[in-house]
Amino acid sequence: MKKIPLLVTSIGALLLPLSTAQAQEVTLKAASFLPRQVVFAKYFYQWADEVNKQCAGKVKITIVGPAAVPSLKQWQALKSGVVDMHYGPANYYAGAMPSGDVTVLADNEAKEWRKNGALALLQEKHSKLLNAHFLTSML
Repeated sequence: MKKIPLLVTSIGALLLPLSTAQAQEVTLKAASFLPRQVVFAKYFYQWADEVNKQCAGKVKITIVGPAAVPSLKQWQALKSGVVDMHYGPANYYAGAMPSGDVTVLADNEAKEWRKNGALALLQEKHSKLLNAHFLTSML
């Protein structure tokens, strides 16, 4: 099975793992730009814990923090396949994909991005430049 790296930007972002249905458990390694005890990372860690609980035996997400993979290098780890998911702000990978930083400038909600084509454009850019699938950004 081919794992598709996921990229999550901004605080409070939500992810859904991409995988094909199969009998054995799929383990995904995620990198968080902040350690577990920081309030802005709390919800990502809680989300991963809930996915692990609800998808026991099917999907397991393990998270490494900036001590294991430095925050500003996590996009490289995602692009190269060292990690399968990344939780962090787009400005951390602006050198590789300057257009990703537009998410902080948007004055509309992510649901509007689906309607106006912005999400499709972000997904296309993330796929091409970072070998990743962009899901959402929430502030």
